[in-house]
Amino acid sequence: MFVALLMCGIAVADPVVDSPPGADSGPSSETPAEDIEATPEPDAREDASPQAAMTGPVPIFTPPPVYPPDALAAGAGGSVLLSLEIDEEGAVIAVEVLDADRQDFAAAAALNARSFRFSPATLTDGSSVAVTIQYRTVFEAEKAAPISVEGFVREAGPRIPLRGASVMALSAEGERVLTETDDAGGFKMAGLDPGPWTARVSAPGHVTDTFEFTVEPGQVASVT
Repeated sequence: MFVALLMCGIAVADPVVDSPPGADSGPSSETPAEDIEATPEPDAREDASPQAAMTGPVPIFTPPPVYPPDALAAGAGGSVLLSLEIDEEGAVIAVEVLDADRQDFAAAAALNARSFRFSPATLTDGSSVAVTIQYRTVFEAEKAAPISVEGFVREAGPRIPLRGASVMALSAEGERVLTETDDAGGFKMAGLDPGPWTARVSAPGHVTDTFEFTVEPGQVASVT
């Protein structure tokens, strides 16, 4: 596992790139993520050369988070610094909150990051490697993405709300957005592209179920 001293950023919808912590100089906020290179530590793997350059990972799909309702109503903003483990295929496999201005921002950003997809980090020989990066999510109330779909997951029969059920929405283009239900069995997703989506719901001890919904511009799809 390589540790890339790379900090990506996103202002809900607008990407921003920060300098790595402790660096004398680095990419400015105008620097495209595609141009960033990171160098693994020499002892990160056996026989690793100090000159071995690593490129990427580059964000490919970073849907916006659901803005916490209380913060949005108050017009509050802030940011969350995350540590993301990215596998050799560019999928996020682990998320850790390193710093956050608000606890509700931390929860929203961590949940949202599970949907991210990156191009794999590669060494000079073209081989893909797993990396850990730092990624900053910036919350700005005036740029909050609209809610696209909201609903509830309940157990069949007694209709008991299912807390912590996983909901994965898949677009016709193959993009996926992940979330989970709250204590009341409710869930929300923001900033989905208009069009048909397929949602897959799963929970421990329950049969996985799927349902279809359509996102219409300016409207909120409602499902139960």
